[in-house]
Amino acid sequence: MRHPTLKADAIKYAGWASKAITGYKYVFRKYLATLNPLEMGDFWQLQHGFARDILLHGWQVSAAATALFDRAIEQDFPEGDVSYTYVDALRFVTSWRTYEARAYYFLEATDLPRSYAPGLVLADSSTWDRLVESRFVDQKNIDNHLAEYAHRVYDNTFAPTLMIKGEPGVIGDMLEGAARAAFIHKNTPQTDSEKDLPV
Repeated sequence: MRHPTLKADAIKYAGWASKAITGYKYVFRKYLATLNPLEMGDFWQLQHGFARDILLHGWQVSAAATALFDRAIEQDFPEGDVSYTYVDALRFVTSWRTYEARAYYFLEATDLPRSYAPGLVLADSSTWDRLVESRFVDQKNIDNHLAEYAHRVYDNTFAPTLMIKGEPGVIGDMLEGAARAAFIHKNTPQTDSEKDLPV
């Protein structure tokens, strides 16, 4: 049996939901923009755990981004990792975009491809210093440095590929997506039945 009214309602509510999501993304990005980036030392501490999940454990970027916020909300961190708050994780998103934008600038200033920006921010602070000091002279120099770094730190033959072939802006977008999902999770009251679920 067909239900034309129900179908029409479904289309109507789907349209409303789509507009609501678009509005939420816009407002949430405005919210993130009000947060100050992390101090440099704090950024590299959080970046270490994020990069390790990707380069050592082989997680997808989206999974590593989700874990970044899950750990903050649950206050449950791997042994040896620095603890941080949910707001720190939000500030990490802002910081990542700032570092990646600066990486674009330094790469363009030395006539090197912008596509290296994500890999350089995914490495470590000493790699960042090399970029800022214009010590990368050509693409081969960057390739060799990232490959050597990934092998030395993570002993992962797949890691150099992940670091070198990053698309500009993608990691920042995935971090922001995880931040939006975490915000909803953190600010949605649990129902009584959900509170009784085993954790």
